[in-house]
Amino acid sequence: MIDKKAKICLKIACLTSIYLLVVISSAFFAFPSVEAQNNGKKDIAVLIVPHHLVAKDYIARAFEYVSKNRETVPDRIILMGPNHFFRGEGKTISTTVSWQTPYGEVKPDKDFIKKLVLFNFASEEKNIVEGDHSITNLLPFIKQFYPNALLVPLLMREPFTAEHATAFGKALAEYLDEKTLIIASIDFSHYLPKKVADEHDEESIKALYNLDFEFFHKKIDADSPQILMILARYLEKTGYKKFNLLSHTNSAILTGNPDEQSTTSHIIGFFEK
Repeated sequence: MIDKKAKICLKIACLTSIYLLVVISSAFFAFPSVEAQNNGKKDIAVLIVPHHLVAKDYIARAFEYVSKNRETVPDRIILMGPNHFFRGEGKTISTTVSWQTPYGEVKPDKDFIKKLVLFNFASEEKNIVEGDHSITNLLPFIKQFYPNALLVPLLMREPFTAEHATAFGKALAEYLDEKTLIIASIDFSHYLPKKVADEHDEESIKALYNLDFEFFHKKIDADSPQILMILARYLEKTGYKKFNLLSHTNSAILTGNPDEQSTTSHIIGFFEK
């Protein structure tokens, strides 16, 4: 039986999904196609998108682009997001619940989740993942564009040591194949005027192109450096090291408040071979 707290968390997730049904439906009419060059199908391993819904149109465009241009249709999605509320016990928390979205049910990859738990890369904890928008905000997009994929949600808390991130990234390189797409749910610079945020983002984009593990570990202005650290080791090991920038946005512009002093920025792109 689901306890009262779990029901509240699931209700929040469902309300978020209903909201996204509305916003996604208009997303593709608001902007032209993404500007990344399309030179045929791509061997894409990782997609980076925000969970900040002020950038919902750009999220939708990124999902659309990758779904149309990825060489292989994934049967598993690993969704990594920051643990905003520092809830639960583990550094990485997962769950084997199913998720309801306006497009249907997203089912978990129970076997893979249990494998991560078995090798101490994740803990399975009740009512933790369900309450964090870094995961729930992206579920309708996943179901819309990858309706048959199983989900591995991973809620990640700072800090991660360099050693743990390296071990995790190398383990993923061993466990995964081309049928898996990793989606990194990351918002970048926070609480800064746009001019300063842009300066920080310029350094972050350079680090993404260079897969700069040390920059991710010590300097990156993002809400989930631990995810980028893991991905850097995973991408180094598998050879998916070519970064493609799709969009760079800022909440000040998206909300029509260019003089806002506390903004959130979004760097959207993917890694391929």
